[in-house]
Amino acid sequence: MSLAPRKRTRATTVSPEAVEQAASFLEELPDKPKEDLSLREAVGQMQDSLKAALAKGYSYEELAQMLGNQGIQISAFTLKNYVPSGKRSITKGKPRKSKKDDAEATGEVIDLKLPTEAPAEAQPTRGRRASSAKPAAAKATTTRRRKQS
Repeated sequence: MSLAPRKRTRATTVSPEAVEQAASFLEELPDKPKEDLSLREAVGQMQDSLKAALAKGYSYEELAQMLGNQGIQISAFTLKNYVPSGKRSITKGKPRKSKKDDAEATGEVIDLKLPTEAPAEAQPTRGRRASSAKPAAAKATTTRRRKQS
């Protein structure tokens, strides 16, 4: 089963005048509005109104139901993710201080240098390589067994 060789087509040539004319035509096109918005884009456009409704005391559940009645199907959870109320940062409290901040407040001097090398026992093990902490003699025996197999 042999395939017939494909014939190559000649490259299409375009005159510089046609390119210039087409480019100017494209530059003069008016902006085309989007026909449909994503849910995130729609909520983004209504964000100020939604925040105002939240400030008036409406809940995310109530707003989601009202938007559904207007043809925008969205859950209260998604609405809450797209339009956070900002209450969390107010009720969260003071930001955490680092040890460095505490030391500066008390005038204490602390050494922030990391140890150059930790002892082998203190190093954390990860995944399957944890078994590689065998003594050298045990490793050699294991390797010999694998080579014999």
